[in-house]
Amino acid sequence: MRFGKIIETCLYSSDLKVMKDFYVNRLGLDMVSEEKGRHVFLKAGKSMLLIFNPENTRLAGNSVFPVHGAIAPPSSIHFAFSTELLIWSVWLTTIGTLIRS
Repeated sequence: MRFGKIIETCLYSSDLKVMKDFYVNRLGLDMVSEEKGRHVFLKAGKSMLLIFNPENTRLAGNSVFPVHGAIAPPSSIHFAFSTELLIWSVWLTTIGTLIRS
């Protein structure tokens, strides 16, 4: 089994305004979606950069997106691989890995 590429990377920051300014106005990433105080979603080519406010994404609220966050000091990370979902799903199940949807 091989991964094709990383398609999504997630950062956590309590200052979304500064992060958005840096990635959009300085690095030139394209704005995709924003929920003030909760997240900023940016596009870099065919890949996505998701920036979440860790305090606000761990709370259930009015967002259309589910609770999200991975806080593990000293770092907080998330990334997603590009892959053939059905093939990986079957393989992970056969090796005893629980898959939740």
